Amino acid sequence: MFNKILTTINICLIIFFAYLFSKTNSTSYFRPTTTSSYYIEKQTLFDNLPQSTNTIYFLGDSLTDGCEWNELLSNPKIKNRGIMGDSTEGVLNRLNQITQSKPQKIFIMIGINDLLNNIETTKILDNYQKIITTIRTDSPKTKIYIESVLPLNFELDKTKRPINNQNISDFNNNLKNFTDNSNIFYIDLYSAFLNLSGQLNEKYTLDGIHLNGQGYLNWKNEISKYIK
Repeated sequence: MFNKILTTINICLIIFFAYLFSKTNSTSYFRPTTTSSYYIEKQTLFDNLPQSTNTIYFLGDSLTDGCEWNELLSNPKIKNRGIMGDSTEGVLNRLNQITQSKPQKIFIMIGINDLLNNIETTKILDNYQKIITTIRTDSPKTKIYIESVLPLNFELDKTKRPINNQNISDFNNNLKNFTDNSNIFYIDLYSAFLNLSGQLNEKYTLDGIHLNGQGYLNWKNEISKYIK
Protein backbone atom coordinates (compact mmCIF):
# COMPACT_ATOMS: atom_id res chain seq x y z
CA MET A 1 0.00 0.00 0.00
CA PHE A 2 2.79 2.36 0.99
CA ASN A 3 4.62 1.64 -2.28
CA LYS A 4 1.49 2.46 -4.29
CA ILE A 5 1.11 5.78 -2.45
CA LEU A 6 4.80 6.58 -2.99
CA THR A 7 4.51 5.74 -6.68
CA THR A 8 1.46 7.99 -7.02
CA ILE A 9 3.29 10.86 -5.31
CA ASN A 10 6.29 10.43 -7.60
CA ILE A 11 4.09 10.47 -10.68
CA CYS A 12 2.37 13.65 -9.46
CA LEU A 13 5.74 15.29 -8.84
CA ILE A 14 6.96 14.34 -12.32
CA ILE A 15 3.84 15.81 -13.91
CA PHE A 16 4.14 18.96 -11.80
CA PHE A 17 7.78 19.59 -12.66
CA ALA A 18 7.16 18.80 -16.32
CA TYR A 19 4.45 21.46 -16.27
CA LEU A 20 6.78 23.99 -14.67
CA PHE A 21 9.46 23.23 -17.25
CA SER A 22 7.05 23.68 -20.13
CA LYS A 23 5.88 27.02 -18.78
CA THR A 24 9.42 28.21 -18.21
CA ASN A 25 10.49 27.06 -21.65
CA SER A 26 7.57 28.78 -23.35
CA THR A 27 8.35 32.16 -21.81
CA SER A 28 12.14 32.07 -21.81
CA TYR A 29 12.22 33.98 -25.11
CA PHE A 30 10.98 37.04 -23.27
CA ARG A 31 13.36 37.12 -20.31
CA PRO A 32 16.13 39.71 -20.01
CA THR A 33 19.27 37.73 -20.66
CA THR A 34 22.39 39.67 -19.61
CA THR A 35 23.19 36.90 -17.11
CA SER A 36 21.92 33.90 -19.08
CA SER A 37 24.43 31.38 -20.41
CA TYR A 38 23.28 31.93 -23.99
CA TYR A 39 23.72 35.70 -23.75
CA ILE A 40 27.18 35.34 -22.21
CA GLU A 41 28.24 32.73 -24.76
CA LYS A 42 27.18 34.94 -27.66
CA GLN A 43 28.59 38.12 -26.12
CA THR A 44 32.00 36.57 -25.50
CA LEU A 45 31.98 35.15 -29.02
CA PHE A 46 31.24 38.59 -30.48
CA ASP A 47 34.02 40.06 -28.32
CA ASN A 48 36.55 37.76 -29.96
CA LEU A 49 35.46 37.99 -33.59
CA PRO A 50 37.75 40.02 -35.87
CA GLN A 51 36.86 43.63 -36.55
CA SER A 52 36.29 44.82 -40.09
CA THR A 53 35.41 48.09 -41.75
CA ASN A 54 32.42 49.25 -43.78
CA THR A 55 30.20 46.62 -42.18
CA ILE A 56 26.42 46.43 -41.77
CA TYR A 57 25.20 45.11 -38.43
CA PHE A 58 21.85 43.53 -37.61
CA LEU A 59 21.25 44.04 -33.90
CA GLY A 60 18.40 42.59 -31.85
CA ASP A 61 16.84 39.58 -30.13
CA SER A 62 15.86 36.10 -31.37
CA LEU A 63 14.07 37.43 -34.45
CA THR A 64 17.36 38.89 -35.64
CA ASP A 65 19.38 35.99 -34.25
CA GLY A 66 17.35 33.46 -36.23
CA CYS A 67 18.29 34.59 -39.73
CA GLU A 68 21.34 34.19 -41.99
CA TRP A 69 21.28 37.83 -43.07
CA ASN A 70 24.41 37.94 -45.19
CA GLU A 71 23.14 35.00 -47.25
CA LEU A 72 19.54 36.19 -47.42
CA LEU A 73 20.61 39.64 -48.60
CA SER A 74 23.60 38.40 -50.64
CA ASN A 75 25.96 40.77 -48.85
CA PRO A 76 29.13 39.51 -47.15
CA LYS A 77 29.52 42.81 -45.28
CA ILE A 78 26.49 42.00 -43.11
CA LYS A 79 27.12 40.69 -39.58
CA ASN A 80 24.42 39.24 -37.34
CA ARG A 81 24.52 40.51 -33.76
CA GLY A 82 21.16 39.20 -32.59
CA ILE A 83 20.92 37.35 -29.29
CA MET A 84 17.87 35.28 -28.41
CA GLY A 85 15.92 36.88 -25.56
CA ASP A 86 17.83 40.16 -25.64
CA SER A 87 16.41 43.44 -24.38
CA THR A 88 17.25 47.14 -24.67
CA GLU A 89 19.39 46.77 -21.54
CA GLY A 90 21.23 43.83 -23.06
CA VAL A 91 21.94 45.75 -26.26
CA LEU A 92 23.30 48.69 -24.26
CA ASN A 93 25.54 46.32 -22.36
CA ARG A 94 27.27 45.08 -25.52
CA LEU A 95 27.01 48.04 -27.87
CA ASN A 96 30.73 48.82 -27.79
CA GLN A 97 31.35 45.56 -29.68
CA ILE A 98 29.65 47.18 -32.64
CA THR A 99 30.52 50.86 -32.46
CA GLN A 100 34.28 50.30 -32.14
CA SER A 101 34.43 49.14 -35.77
CA LYS A 102 32.64 52.31 -36.95
CA PRO A 103 30.11 50.42 -39.10
CA GLN A 104 28.47 51.78 -42.19
CA LYS A 105 24.93 50.89 -41.04
CA ILE A 106 23.16 49.35 -38.05
CA PHE A 107 19.68 47.82 -38.28
CA ILE A 108 18.03 47.54 -34.86
CA MET A 109 14.97 45.60 -33.79
CA ILE A 110 14.66 45.48 -30.01
CA GLY A 111 12.01 46.02 -27.34
CA ILE A 112 9.54 43.13 -27.47
CA ASN A 113 11.17 41.32 -24.56
CA ASP A 114 11.04 44.49 -22.48
CA LEU A 115 7.34 44.91 -23.23
CA LEU A 116 6.57 41.28 -22.43
CA ASN A 117 8.36 41.59 -19.11
CA ASN A 118 6.16 44.53 -18.10
CA ILE A 119 9.04 47.00 -18.10
CA GLU A 120 7.67 50.54 -18.15
CA THR A 121 7.56 52.06 -21.61
CA THR A 122 9.37 55.16 -20.41
CA LYS A 123 12.27 52.97 -19.24
CA ILE A 124 12.40 51.08 -22.54
CA LEU A 125 12.39 54.30 -24.54
CA ASP A 126 15.06 55.76 -22.27
CA ASN A 127 17.26 52.74 -22.97
CA TYR A 128 16.52 53.08 -26.69
CA GLN A 129 17.55 56.73 -26.59
CA LYS A 130 20.79 55.74 -24.87
CA ILE A 131 21.44 53.16 -27.59
CA ILE A 132 21.04 55.78 -30.30
CA THR A 133 23.06 58.39 -28.40
CA THR A 134 25.89 55.91 -27.86
CA ILE A 135 26.02 55.02 -31.54
CA ARG A 136 25.92 58.67 -32.58
CA THR A 137 28.71 59.54 -30.13
CA ASP A 138 31.00 56.58 -30.77
CA SER A 139 30.40 56.24 -34.49
CA PRO A 140 28.86 59.48 -35.81
CA LYS A 141 28.94 58.50 -39.48
CA THR A 142 26.96 55.30 -38.94
CA LYS A 143 23.46 55.28 -40.36
CA ILE A 144 20.89 53.86 -37.93
CA TYR A 145 17.79 52.03 -39.11
CA ILE A 146 15.16 51.54 -36.42
CA GLU A 147 13.02 48.55 -37.35
CA SER A 148 9.58 48.48 -35.76
CA VAL A 149 8.73 45.67 -33.37
CA LEU A 150 6.61 43.01 -35.07
CA PRO A 151 3.04 42.11 -34.06
CA LEU A 152 2.21 38.83 -32.32
CA ASN A 153 -0.39 36.24 -33.25
CA PHE A 154 -2.33 35.45 -30.09
CA GLU A 155 -4.36 32.71 -31.76
CA LEU A 156 -1.20 30.69 -32.37
CA ASP A 157 0.63 31.77 -29.22
CA LYS A 158 -1.56 30.44 -26.40
CA THR A 159 0.61 31.81 -23.59
CA LYS A 160 -1.05 34.58 -21.63
CA ARG A 161 0.81 37.80 -22.39
CA PRO A 162 0.70 41.12 -20.52
CA ILE A 163 0.37 43.15 -23.73
CA ASN A 164 -1.57 43.20 -26.99
CA ASN A 165 -0.75 44.37 -30.49
CA GLN A 166 -2.10 47.84 -29.79
CA ASN A 167 0.56 48.21 -27.10
CA ILE A 168 3.19 47.18 -29.65
CA SER A 169 1.82 49.61 -32.21
CA ASP A 170 1.90 52.44 -29.65
CA PHE A 171 5.49 51.57 -28.79
CA ASN A 172 6.43 51.68 -32.47
CA ASN A 173 4.87 55.11 -32.79
CA ASN A 174 7.20 56.30 -30.04
CA LEU A 175 10.19 54.90 -31.90
CA LYS A 176 9.39 57.15 -34.84
CA ASN A 177 10.26 60.15 -32.68
CA PHE A 178 13.91 59.12 -32.65
CA THR A 179 14.32 59.53 -36.42
CA ASP A 180 15.82 62.51 -38.15
CA ASN A 181 15.63 61.20 -41.75
CA SER A 182 19.29 62.09 -42.13
CA ASN A 183 21.25 59.49 -40.19
CA ILE A 184 18.44 57.84 -38.22
CA PHE A 185 15.59 56.19 -40.12
CA TYR A 186 12.44 54.31 -39.15
CA ILE A 187 11.29 51.18 -41.04
CA ASP A 188 7.67 50.13 -40.51
CA LEU A 189 7.85 46.34 -40.56
CA TYR A 190 4.84 46.03 -38.26
CA SER A 191 2.32 46.86 -41.00
CA ALA A 192 4.00 44.51 -43.48
CA PHE A 193 3.45 41.52 -41.17
CA LEU A 194 -0.20 42.04 -40.24
CA ASN A 195 -3.08 39.83 -41.35
CA LEU A 196 -6.65 41.06 -41.83
CA SER A 197 -7.46 40.58 -38.14
CA GLY A 198 -4.56 42.75 -37.02
CA GLN A 199 -2.22 39.98 -35.87
CA LEU A 200 1.08 38.55 -37.07
CA ASN A 201 0.18 36.87 -40.35
CA GLU A 202 0.00 33.11 -39.84
CA LYS A 203 1.82 32.46 -43.11
CA TYR A 204 4.94 34.00 -41.59
CA THR A 205 5.03 32.11 -38.28
CA LEU A 206 4.46 28.76 -36.63
CA ASP A 207 4.23 29.82 -32.98
CA GLY A 208 2.77 33.31 -33.32
CA ILE A 209 6.06 34.96 -32.28
CA HIS A 210 9.04 33.79 -34.32
CA LEU A 211 9.36 33.80 -38.09
CA ASN A 212 9.58 31.03 -40.67
CA GLY A 213 11.37 31.27 -44.01
CA GLN A 214 8.51 33.17 -45.64
CA GLY A 215 8.61 35.65 -42.78
CA TYR A 216 12.27 36.39 -43.32
CA LEU A 217 11.72 36.74 -47.06
CA ASN A 218 9.05 39.32 -46.31
CA TRP A 219 11.46 41.12 -43.98
CA LYS A 220 14.09 41.06 -46.72
CA ASN A 221 11.68 42.61 -49.22
CA GLU A 222 10.95 45.47 -46.84
CA ILE A 223 14.57 46.40 -46.13
CA SER A 224 16.50 45.51 -49.29
CA LYS A 225 16.42 49.08 -50.59
CA TYR A 226 18.14 50.30 -47.41
CA ILE A 227 21.02 47.82 -47.72
CA LYS A 228 22.40 49.19 -50.98
